[in-house]
Amino acid sequence: MLKNNMICPKCHSNLIYTNKTYKCVNNHSYDISKEGYINLLLSKTNCGDLDDSVHARREFLNKGFYDPLSNLIKDLLIKVNARKVLDCGCGVGYYSQMLSHDFEITGIDISKNAIKLASKKDNISSYIVSSSKFIPIQKNYFDAAYVIFAPLFEESMANVLNANGYLIVVSPNTNHLFEIKEKLYQNPYLNEKVELDIKSFAHIDSLHLTYKVEMNNCDIKNLIAMTPYFYKTKKEDLEKINTIDFLNVTIDFQIDIFQKLEF
Repeated sequence: MLKNNMICPKCHSNLIYTNKTYKCVNNHSYDISKEGYINLLLSKTNCGDLDDSVHARREFLNKGFYDPLSNLIKDLLIKVNARKVLDCGCGVGYYSQMLSHDFEITGIDISKNAIKLASKKDNISSYIVSSSKFIPIQKNYFDAAYVIFAPLFEESMANVLNANGYLIVVSPNTNHLFEIKEKLYQNPYLNEKVELDIKSFAHIDSLHLTYKVEMNNCDIKNLIAMTPYFYKTKKEDLEKINTIDFLNVTIDFQIDIFQKLEF
């Protein structure tokens, strides 16, 4: 549990936990929600995924399509002897929950809707509504972090990882979901290979995880609802999904492993 290891997003002083409230020396206070998460996002607007997208994500992930990725991340974290782990951009907390019995997981996401659902489903991990541009955790706290299909902010990540801490970044590889793009678009395209240049970390390994799964119509609709395809695809093209009963889909992940450099 984080307890007294968070910092105030307003003044950056330590937050002290008392009576279900976190408070700093400048009397900025943050209550713990009834679901168990804490909101340290200064913006009052509802950022991140909308409700429909959040629930579509949870329904899709609960079918186990990405379980091999969760298992691989677990193996990598065990290999580097990680104990305190950050799930940065955790969404609905699927991976946090899967890994919570083996590691001390903290999940952060800008979406209050997603964090609220994550906290309802998982009472072991710690959840914070926060931007990953400023991670409100004390310096050098985490042994490792993983970022799955989410923005990576190098400076804030380097700040919260301890000396020689590990960072796992998961990106879509070239053939990820290609069969769905074949159904949606007249000219389907391969994903561009992700090249990460982060100067505070040494790139120590790159892995690829590729396999096929069978999805039904509901699975495909949930998948599209949780991805940029939903916003970037024309309505008439999205309607093509209605004609699909089942589809064998390629899952193709690129996993890059980094280690924090000491300067």
